[in-house]
Amino acid sequence: MRTLITLLSAALLFVGAANAAPPDASAQARQIDDLAALRFERLGHPALRWDAIPPVEAPASRPHRLLVVLVEFADQRFDRFAGDPAQPQKLVEHYTTALFDPTYQRVGTLSHFYRDQSLGLYHLQGLVLPPVRLDKPLAAYGAPTRPAGGDWRDDVAAEQMVVDALGKAVKANPDLDWPALDVWDPGDADGDGLRGEPDGYLDHLVLVYAGGGQSSCHGLFKLGEVFTPNVGPEVLDTLPPAARDCANRLWPHRFVVAQGEGTGPVVEGRANARGGVELRPGLWARDYNMQPEYIDVSTFAHEFGHSIGLPDIYARTSSNSTGPWAVMSGTADPLPQNFTAWSRLMLGWLRPKIIRPPAFGGEKVQSVYLRTLDDAPDAPDRARDLQAAGVWRAALVALPPKTRVLDVAPLPKGRALYSGQGNDLNRIVELRVDLRDKQGPVRLSFAAFWSIEAGWDFAYLETSTDDGHTWTRRLPEDRRFMPAKHGHDGEDTLPGFTGLSGDFDGDGKNENHKGCDPKKPLAHGEERAGLAVNPCELATWVRPRFALDDLAGHQARVRLRYFTDMAAVMPGILIDDVKLEVGGKALIDENFDDNIGRAWRLDGFIAGTGRYEILVPHYYLLEFRDPYGAGYDQQIAYRPALRFWYDPQAKVLRAVRIRPRPGVVAWYADGAHAWSENDPAEHRQGHGFLLALDAWPNELALPGLDGWMTGDAAHFDTGYKVDTPEAQAAIEDGFHRMTCFVRDASYRALDLPKDRCARPDAGVAALRFEGLPLMYSYRLLNDILPGPEREAFWPASELLDYRKRGDAITWRLRDRSLRHVHTFDAPFALDDFPDGVELYEVRDGKLVRTGSRPHPAVPRFHDGDPARWANPKLYFGGVAVPDVGFGFELARPKADAPKPARVKVYFTWDR
Repeated sequence: MRTLITLLSAALLFVGAANAAPPDASAQARQIDDLAALRFERLGHPALRWDAIPPVEAPASRPHRLLVVLVEFADQRFDRFAGDPAQPQKLVEHYTTALFDPTYQRVGTLSHFYRDQSLGLYHLQGLVLPPVRLDKPLAAYGAPTRPAGGDWRDDVAAEQMVVDALGKAVKANPDLDWPALDVWDPGDADGDGLRGEPDGYLDHLVLVYAGGGQSSCHGLFKLGEVFTPNVGPEVLDTLPPAARDCANRLWPHRFVVAQGEGTGPVVEGRANARGGVELRPGLWARDYNMQPEYIDVSTFAHEFGHSIGLPDIYARTSSNSTGPWAVMSGTADPLPQNFTAWSRLMLGWLRPKIIRPPAFGGEKVQSVYLRTLDDAPDAPDRARDLQAAGVWRAALVALPPKTRVLDVAPLPKGRALYSGQGNDLNRIVELRVDLRDKQGPVRLSFAAFWSIEAGWDFAYLETSTDDGHTWTRRLPEDRRFMPAKHGHDGEDTLPGFTGLSGDFDGDGKNENHKGCDPKKPLAHGEERAGLAVNPCELATWVRPRFALDDLAGHQARVRLRYFTDMAAVMPGILIDDVKLEVGGKALIDENFDDNIGRAWRLDGFIAGTGRYEILVPHYYLLEFRDPYGAGYDQQIAYRPALRFWYDPQAKVLRAVRIRPRPGVVAWYADGAHAWSENDPAEHRQGHGFLLALDAWPNELALPGLDGWMTGDAAHFDTGYKVDTPEAQAAIEDGFHRMTCFVRDASYRALDLPKDRCARPDAGVAALRFEGLPLMYSYRLLNDILPGPEREAFWPASELLDYRKRGDAITWRLRDRSLRHVHTFDAPFALDDFPDGVELYEVRDGKLVRTGSRPHPAVPRFHDGDPARWANPKLYFGGVAVPDVGFGFELARPKADAPKPARVKVYFTWDR
């Protein structure tokens, strides 16, 4: 299910470098130089767009301002301060205090967090408006829907909710200082190189809506296993009422109001026509994010990271190795953990020490002191002195560039035009034709091959007869080539090509592909991991034709425009053999094999063979993280859930607490992938744009379950095997014993027998841990509002699970929970971390500690044994490291090393 910044990508196109031609040495050197100078915007290629963010800065004298609009629905009011006549004003005061601080001193506010993370370069304040009440119920905006050919969307009309809420907010606040909310021009709309100026759009907008969010109950009801590519709207009627209520909730997200494309505010006489919704003359809204009232401040910090350009780092359909080490990944609660060095680097808030490879000017042995990433900002002179002494917050190890091979599509012969692929594209191939003296039918046809994110991204065929001042979308004579009902910019717009060429009914399957079995279900989510591509998910060449009779008698322009949003990357579109016939005679016959005629204009499209060899950057980024220090990383270690399971050997309920270790987190950034591509289920194990090396990639051995463990920890290939009849029976029994203890009746599974629990209450509620009572984590998130009431409990979760397919049930471990805690020992360190794994059992109504294990010390890394860093049984963790002869080793700083130094890191190259 796509959560507005979610979905599939073009993993099948990632062939690799095995058959690539040797890269040009000068091109490699230029790329290393650009990477070392942090010129990320120069690292792209027309066929593979490189994501980059211009520096995001705002001084204290001119902070960015975040507009917060509180939203209620016709059937859902705010729970906080419910029944209090002063509720509207109290809500304003609550969110103003929680999110903003004019002094930048109150820890946990967005104001403090972003000033802290930016080392004083970025300042944020905000304004909270009283609640507005929408006329429609929650489900009118939040109910799931599935576009033709695409995956399910969590919310049917989230953008319309933004439009409706803003309409009421503007009307209710006529005297608001709206211009103060527009001081930022992130896209440099006027091309003057200045970004600290108005661009006609709200800089930042958050909607806080009444009630809970779908993200807090989605896993409880296993909705990801309900809304699959193999079902349609009829599945909604099969949901129990509680699950349907969850599905009707809105998912917290960031996106844009995409309507009104080609329109926008006029600033200094120039239109900034990015679309959106007009609020008042000269001010529009486009970018937004929304959160439910049951979300902690940490999620506000995460979503605001999107508002300034950062991507999600977690895997959207499965899991990856990023764990708790990034606020843009597994966000901590109630306050956020730190941004990674990578996020700060992208935003222009951090300059790391650059380590060059020997072939590009570096020494074979280099070293650096790493300080804690979130040390307090230094005065400029002090910062320079520390760097001169070799003390840095992060180190970037530039690796020799590699080649990514894109095999987009087989061409019958010669060349074709290709749109390229990437996020936020608006690429055009345009044909100008003089039809002023022409009469008769006008027909345009071309060969086309496309694989485009269905329902979100489109290739539009558009025409103009007024020299491009206005454009009209066109439909093909055979509408089966465009089964979508509308375009990306609203239900009242015409569609373009989307999904798969050859999928004529919009069901997401190309029945015209040889080998496609339409009756075979499509794999989805983590089920896709390691599977061969289903032929039904492959495009085929087609030939759409368009009737353009109205162009006769005009100087005409015809264009194909490839539009993509900010999330998910698919291969795009190729076109070839373009024919324009007027009155039955060929006027244009272009196959792009030779020099393209002057009638054509390419803006982003490129001519090629369908196979592209692209030089891409990749690098390691090392940072020292300490969850037990003084900064925001304390949140990583703050109240990690106690995870329960039933031990079938000792016949007792057990629990485990995993504690994150301090140390060097080593990130691998891979330019072969776009920012929305970080999911092993789509890109193979260990592949993505930003993954964390796991220093100890072994499965967590749990008493009573470790009999099902296979492999050897010394070889880093451990994993559970629970598909035997004995294991299945034991886990089934253990699941019911566990869930009857952890959950009360209102949170127990709806699709399992109700008679397995002897009593309706949760036994876990009688336990205390570190002085606090325990509560099932899903209940904590859905029933208790953030704040002191929620902080009065310790979260409890589970390690046994099941998966249901029809009437068949497979009993399993709760893999996602295990994958998350695998990453707690990911940092490299010189010493064992004692009590990394704490074990407990329930005995006589109390939690009794029964033992602990350390996280082993791992002080060194070398890429000569790639299998060491990617356990084959933990498919959704680890990194597929490149073998380039690189390694690093940790050492203790000498006694007289500068005080902030936490560790010395030696970098070595053996080739």
